[in-house]
Amino acid sequence: MKRETWRTWILVGVVAMLGAGALAEQARERRRAPKPMMQIERSETTSIERRCASGCVRLVLLKRQGAWELTEPWFAPADADKIEQLTAIAAAPLKQRWEREALIPADIGLEPPFASLKLGPRLIEFGDAVPGHQTRYVRVGSMLGLVQDRFSALLTGPPESFVDPRPLAGVVPVSGSHLGQPMSAAALEGWRKLVARRIDPLPQVFPGHNLEFRTANGKPIVVMFDLRGDEVALWRRDVRALYIIDAAQFAALGGGGA
Repeated sequence: MKRETWRTWILVGVVAMLGAGALAEQARERRRAPKPMMQIERSETTSIERRCASGCVRLVLLKRQGAWELTEPWFAPADADKIEQLTAIAAAPLKQRWEREALIPADIGLEPPFASLKLGPRLIEFGDAVPGHQTRYVRVGSMLGLVQDRFSALLTGPPESFVDPRPLAGVVPVSGSHLGQPMSAAALEGWRKLVARRIDPLPQVFPGHNLEFRTANGKPIVVMFDLRGDEVALWRRDVRALYIIDAAQFAALGGGGA
């Protein structure tokens, strides 16, 4: 065999060894990488339930006909960003893990849990935070672990924080009126795209004025409004929350007029 052929085969062997070494190193890195709390198909999740022991309200969110809705404690179109954040919790990497027998659940705040999150049929329970370490104990089935403590707002937030900030989310109005006067096409389009600056709890009494929208099948959507200085509070009658918008936004929509 010619010397050049030997050299070629030697180079091929060296390249193959280097490639095998790189693949082996990648495999080691994958094994060393933190594992997620739970493996779920986020696109296939159609129900979410959140509970907590700190007096916050139990939430149930369901995906219906491709859209997420808050169904308990009351109905509202759900904020898609919050749904994404809730389902992303399952992929949070574990800082440390143990089998159930290694720790006493009651000693780490899991009997009862600080909060729980059910994604479809899969349950994650959250225990005590570890002072000074920004981590929190979790339980998934027979596994106990530690994750970064960055979910408290999601696990304890009020129902209003999970509401879609668009007052007309989930409906497509084709007409609207205020005090019997029809809205212009531009005003109606502005209402369809309107996004609230925040969502507030609904008070027991709301002294407002009516706007009425109708969908293509004639279904009425009644929205009450109340002027409050540089803000306007909107109450969509089928949602137990207030949408707060800027008074300037309201004025740009003609105050609901034509």
